[in-house]
Amino acid sequence: MNDKFLEEYDRLRTYSSSLISQYLLNHSSDSILDKAVAYSLNSSGKLFRPVLTFSIAEALGLAKEELFQSPLAIELFHVGSLVHDDLPSIDDDDFRRGRESLHKVFGEGVAVLVGDYLFSEGFSLVQKSMNSEASKKILECAARVLCDLNKGQILDLTSRDSAMFNSFLSSGSELEQKKLIKDLNTINILKTSSLFELCVSVPSILMKLTDTESQKLLFFATNLGLLFQVSDDILDFSNDNKESQDKEINYISILSHGGTLKLADDLFQSTSSELRSLFPEEPEFLLGLVKMARYRKG
Repeated sequence: MNDKFLEEYDRLRTYSSSLISQYLLNHSSDSILDKAVAYSLNSSGKLFRPVLTFSIAEALGLAKEELFQSPLAIELFHVGSLVHDDLPSIDDDDFRRGRESLHKVFGEGVAVLVGDYLFSEGFSLVQKSMNSEASKKILECAARVLCDLNKGQILDLTSRDSAMFNSFLSSGSELEQKKLIKDLNTINILKTSSLFELCVSVPSILMKLTDTESQKLLFFATNLGLLFQVSDDILDFSNDNKESQDKEINYISILSHGGTLKLADDLFQSTSSELRSLFPEEPEFLLGLVKMARYRKG
């Protein structure tokens, strides 16, 4: 990543972080709920989704202030989904970004309720900060996204003991491989791409883009989400955990490490091409975000 991109990313990330800080300042108390919410939001990492929302808006000619609280709402949706993902009954992860997961610190029951609370708060922020016409459309998109997140999580849970996956590990059937990749793409589009789609839908709605223009942006966001997840599997892969990786349903275990690298490179090229076709001028920062999704280190 070049210095210009990093400076711009830091600008948008800092602005996103300020929205979180102000939100936490307005919800500061000694209650377990506020403490747990603060704990979850204070580990928000790179804030990729709010940054994507702001950068799409700016590329479309929309000032970041005109997005109101919607980028913060998207981050609340994202963090709420992570809180739920980490639960013992789902992914059973004890750590998130180098810190103990919320359920390890505050208990499983609190974590379930905090995830639900963050979803509700996201809806509330959009409803309060926008005019009724825009907020109604964005709330409809957000509701669909949260439904997709849950659908994807259920598909993920129920696929973990897949008879087809076990059969594929034994036979190496090309037909089974294609079916597994199709199913995995569906899961990741629902779990990961859906929030990226919301990131582009908000500016699209506020700018009143045509259906054709909006669909092109959604197609870009869908593929960016897939690239993000494929890169995540590559990031997780190492010689130390290769044996466990081979037993999980992911791109590495289905396509091999080399096959997954090729898929990531293909997605990187196609997603970059989609961006160039969307904007008449070279969308340098957005192309940098695609590159970041492909080559991120964490």
